[in-house]
Amino acid sequence: MSPAEFDRFARTYEQDLQKSLAATGEGHEFHAQTRIDWTAQCVARLGQPVKRILGYGCGDGANAPMLATHFHAEYVLGVDVSGESIGVARSANSSDDRLHFLSISAWTPDGAVDLAFTNGVFHHIPPEERPASLQAIRRALKPGGLFAFWENNPWIRARNT
Repeated sequence: MSPAEFDRFARTYEQDLQKSLAATGEGHEFHAQTRIDWTAQCVARLGQPVKRILGYGCGDGANAPMLATHFHAEYVLGVDVSGESIGVARSANSSDDRLHFLSISAWTPDGAVDLAFTNGVFHHIPPEERPASLQAIRRALKPGGLFAFWENNPWIRARNT
């Protein structure tokens, strides 16, 4: 999808997602929190501190507060192709000075991120654009930084319960 196509869903994303998750009996927050919890367990086993987080493909920013809280992060940057979604994220999270949001076109990877987190993003990226997205994420990470790559898959819940 193009950025303009994602912009169409910026204000209704949560409701649209809930419709597709209805069959599971759980909402978006449950699935996102489960993935964040699992990521935190893995990071804890590595003993690596996480103070700066990149939410790549952050959409409306719903995961950013959960990431900041769970990791006690000082800084979470959400980036997305949808300018409308970035606007929603900024508006919804304006009271938390740890949370920042940029359109991907305005973002420059700086090699300062401890953890990059994607949650159900890459299936939206055209296959020919995925290598460039992965390269940008890599450039955002510190040496030894971690990348949590979550993609929508019906087996994820079975593994995490």
